[in-house]
Amino acid sequence: MHLLIFLILVLLVILFFSRTQFYDKDKALERKLLKMCNGDRALLQRLLDHETKAKPGIDRLDAVRAAVRRLKRDRK
Repeated sequence: MHLLIFLILVLLVILFFSRTQFYDKDKALERKLLKMCNGDRALLQRLLDHETKAKPGIDRLDAVRAAVRRLKRDRK
């Protein structure tokens, strides 16, 4: 019984830290995009809106990735 409780606790800790790690990566990418926009949050939002309109149903992380790619490509 104690082993089962221990295993469940270990699993919960692993899940918590893995989700936190992904969340941090998502936020880091969004911070990168904001830096590419020179801190202009309105521009960041317009870029995300554009990606969302171009691909309905896209989640925020994919929109951020697409906006970073598009901005890099357009600045070449």
